[in-house]
This record gives sequence, C-alpha cells and structure tokens, in this order.
Amino acid sequence: MMGLIGGLYLVFATQYVAATPRWQAPDEPAHFNYARHIADGSGLPVLGPGDYDQQHLQRLVSEGFPPGEPVNGLKYESHQPPLYYVAAASLLTLVESRDVGQQVLALRLLSLSVGLGVVLLGYAAASEVFRDCRSWTAAAAAIVALLPQHVAMLSAVNNDGIAELGLGAVLVLSLHLLRAGFSGLAPGWGFWVGLGLALGWVLLAKTTVYVAVLLPGAAAILGWSPRSGPRRSIGIGLLAAYGLAGVLSGPWFWRNQVEYGGLDILGLGRHAAVVYGQPRVEAWDWWRMQEAAGVVFQSFCVQLGWMGVPASPEVYRLLAVLSGLAAAGVVVWLAGGARGVGPVEGRFLCLLGGLLVLVVFQLAAYNLQFLQAQGRYLFPALVPIACLTCVGLRELLTPRSGGLVAAATIGGLAALNVYALQRLIPHLTNG
Repeated sequence: MMGLIGGLYLVFATQYVAATPRWQAPDEPAHFNYARHIADGSGLPVLGPGDYDQQHLQRLVSEGFPPGEPVNGLKYESHQPPLYYVAAASLLTLVESRDVGQQVLALRLLSLSVGLGVVLLGYAAASEVFRDCRSWTAAAAAIVALLPQHVAMLSAVNNDGIAELGLGAVLVLSLHLLRAGFSGLAPGWGFWVGLGLALGWVLLAKTTVYVAVLLPGAAAILGWSPRSGPRRSIGIGLLAAYGLAGVLSGPWFWRNQVEYGGLDILGLGRHAAVVYGQPRVEAWDWWRMQEAAGVVFQSFCVQLGWMGVPASPEVYRLLAVLSGLAAAGVVVWLAGGARGVGPVEGRFLCLLGGLLVLVVFQLAAYNLQFLQAQGRYLFPALVPIACLTCVGLRELLTPRSGGLVAAATIGGLAALNVYALQRLIPHLTNG
C-alpha cells in the first residue's frame, strides 16, 4: 500500500512542479534569492532594511509576476536557518549555466525529493500508532502524502519540506523511545546519536518546527511505567542527544547573536522590524476569528498560489463535513475512555495530540502579530491530524472498516489533486 501512496505522491508532485508558473507559490522568490546568494559565493545573507517591500510584492502577486519583472529585491527570508539553502545552493552551482526558469525547476525537484522522505516518515509514524492495522496506517499516510495543499507546498522552492523531514525523524524516534521506555528497554548509543542529528537538523531547518525539541523529553516521560528500569540511561542518552544538537546548531545561533545583537539569536526581531507594511491585526473579535479559522481550513486543504486560487465552495463543504465527523469521532472516543487502543498506543496519541496543540498555539501566537491565517503553518502537525482523523473515523465506523476508509481516502484525495491540477492551476499565470 505504501508503494501506491508514494507513487501517487510522486505523480502529483511532479505535475505541480511542472504546471505551477514560476514564483506562483508563497514566498518562492525570497527562498530562491537566499539560495542564489549562497551559490554566488556571498556566504549567508543578513536580513536588513530594504529586503522587504510590501507594495512591490503586492503588485507582483496581483499581476501574476510578469515575465521580465525582477524579483531579486525580495530577500525577506534571509533570517531563516541555513540547512535548506545550503543544499539548494549546491544544486544551483550545478545548473548555473541554465536560465532562471530551469534553476527554479531544479530546486522544485529537490523539494519534491525531500517531500518523499516526509511521506515515508509519516507512514512510519502512523505505523507505530496503528501497529496492528495496516489499513488505518495507509489511510493516515495517504492524508500526509496526498493532501493537495501539502503536495503543492512540497513541490515549491521553500524550506518547508526539509523542516518537516527533520520533524518527522524526531517524531518517529520519539515514538520508538516511548515504546522502548514502556517496555523496560534502553536504546543503544546509535539511537541517541541519530536523535541528536535529527534534533540538530530541526534547529538548522526552520523555526516553525522547533517544537520538535520537546518531543523526546515528553516521550521519555510518557514512556515511564513501573517496569521502566533504565531511566538513568535514558536520561543520559537524552542529555547526549540534546548536547549533540547544540554542538551542531550552536555556531548558527552565535552568528545570529553577532549579526542581530542582543538575544535575537533567531533573527525574528530583525524580521519583525524589516517587514514593515506586512498586514497586521490590531484586535481580534469573534467574527474576525471565525473568518480567519475558515481561511485556515480552506488553505490547509487546497488554496493555490499566494492564497489567491481557492476551490469551489462545494469542495470545502464536503471536506468540512468529513472533518467534522472525524472530530466528533475523536470526542466520542475520548468520552468513552479512549477505547480500542492499548496503553502504549494511547500514550502515542497523547504525544501526537500535544504536538498538535503546540503547533496550533504557535499559529495563533504568530497571528497576534501578523495576519497570516494560512493552513500551511499547520503542516508540522499533519501527522497528528491524520492519525487523529483516522481514530475518529474508526470510532464512528468499526475497526474493520480500515480497508474501505483507506481506499476512499486514497481515491478521494487523488481526485482532489486532479481537480486542483486541472481546474485551479490554470488560474495561475505569469502576467
């Protein structure tokens, strides 16, 4: 089943790569310019005044990025951690003789390849939760692999995929740690080295996935049981893993402290000062929150381009009904004492639920400063969302309905991708 899901991901992602006009993905020019800066031998960029021009950007977006219109002044992503951009710059040096369109295509293919790793790790995490049922594992993995907006973002020039890849690795390792602790086992040193590398990857990938650093510690706590013997060795292993992550990412944070000053080791203070003119919300009220929640939901499912090409209202209504049923199922499941799962799986879902809460809180906090009601900011929690969706549907149906749900999920999301590629992508043009 994973072969089918992965194959469908590659088919649809390749079509998004080829069919999406240049720069018609959120922040794609700024991500490209960061990589181009490194590829030109100028080192890591420093975010500064003039790197963001709201009026210029708004005009380019509204006009569909006309051919020949320069975008090299869009540099507002220069504060981002460097992992993706170093990899992208290495690829750009191999295609530097090609035109810009082909360079963008090469970086999109890089994102697509990284996205396949995200899909595989999503399957691995779901298989831990639904260990005794491959059908429910496949249903959850299909949501991760085939949700149209997620596929579109994994097919664009950005650091989302490489960040989700690191988060996925930490999540899978944390689930393994939880199971090992509950079983009274202690992972070997190879595990702790791998965990440290994954945590270092996360810290060098993107700040929106920094919540991942909490997962191993939470897993160790949730994995405690009366027969958990090796608590001391697990504690030492965690310290070693976090220490290795600190060694790997420390130079980056030190460099930011030197460049941006004070305690701004993430560059977020400089970013807030530079993006003058970016839409902000003075105050939230109930109606505005409802509207924002609706936009988040739509753009989580499918809303292509720079949030400018939504699907038809009927599509969103159908998805809202299905999502509401799954959410109701989760409530029923919780009210009934979390039936149908063993003690370990219950703790897995607790860990995933905690990650979801943190990501939602992170999105809400960001929108207290900037108006960014975009569903893609929930993608770090896509695995928890997918797993909890399947838990809710399983509660409303039966555990044996997993095969039917998996087939319906794969078929339905495949059809939604075909719809997006044939009906929505044509509305994206260059000029």
